[in-house]
Amino acid sequence: MLQKYRRRLVATTTFVFAAFWGVLAGISGLQTEAQLQALKPVRPIEIFFLEDPAYPSISNHTKLMSIAHAVQSFDDHFGIKLSEISIHQNKIPQGIRDRIPNFWNSAERSSLSYWEYKVYPNIQNSWETHATASLPVIFTNIPIMNDLGQRTQLETSHLNSKGLVSGLGHPSLTIISTYRLLREEEVLIGSNLNNPELRNENLARFMGEYVLAHELGHAFLALGDYVEKSHAPTMAAMRGPASVGDDVDYSRCLMHTDNGGGYKAWDALSQRPLGDSVESPCPEYSQVLSAFKLRVQAIEALKAGDRSTAKNLYQELMNVYQPSSNTWLHSQWENESRLFMSVFKRWWNGIFMVESTL
Repeated sequence: MLQKYRRRLVATTTFVFAAFWGVLAGISGLQTEAQLQALKPVRPIEIFFLEDPAYPSISNHTKLMSIAHAVQSFDDHFGIKLSEISIHQNKIPQGIRDRIPNFWNSAERSSLSYWEYKVYPNIQNSWETHATASLPVIFTNIPIMNDLGQRTQLETSHLNSKGLVSGLGHPSLTIISTYRLLREEEVLIGSNLNNPELRNENLARFMGEYVLAHELGHAFLALGDYVEKSHAPTMAAMRGPASVGDDVDYSRCLMHTDNGGGYKAWDALSQRPLGDSVESPCPEYSQVLSAFKLRVQAIEALKAGDRSTAKNLYQELMNVYQPSSNTWLHSQWENESRLFMSVFKRWWNGIFMVESTL
């Protein structure tokens, strides 16, 4: 009698356990499919025009020209088309507004330490957000000064003598400022100051290619600031370490610049014909660009219902993209590739229902 009861207990327990895992696997499968279908080949961009009337600014028309130049330049340098862009006037990105009260009214906003220590640590998003949501970009005119000196985690050797920051590229928020450009306008575009049309074109080119497209290289591709070899690089947490070889063609290497202000890099870029596709010889770019294109193909295969091809492409891109130090982008793509695993394997690997952050 006791033995019969034990058999029934074992059978019932086995059935309950199997039913539990069946329901769990079903729910997880639906969740996983939803996550896979939500992946975006290239993130949309939301640009927020936020200005302080106390500082000089450029016209909205010139800002729009800048954005158009950035889109073209990003395609020229990286072969990546940015097609979804929306503009917001005098609004703060919701994710920032919800997490940082009085974000834009802080008296500290003109210091790099404010962004590095108070803003970015509070807006770190999950890998899933970076894979599916739009990238917020603040287009402003406020000064951002390096008040940290060598204590900053960012590469700063390419800043000008005043330590002015023109942009910060990050997958949770990118910010670009016209303050440095307008302060140094005579040096940067002096020959065209008396011709309004050429002046606006050069302002737009500087902000579009030299600043915005460059910062999107950080925010989309996790590429670092590569500064000429004469300056020892710093280690960057918000983006990768800097390094560069000799004889860099700055017109073909958007993420490379020169120390002391980046004047050589801007001069080279300003003379590059806009719209000419650039095949950069820089080995620092090749891995991530190859992997990025494989991911685009994988997501297109997913949308077409070809899960097997998508899975194989993800395996290939993870083999291609092997950065010397782990980047947020590598972590994101690794988490995306795990979505193709079974619920049991993900549970075994300790990642089931765990949300990874930067």
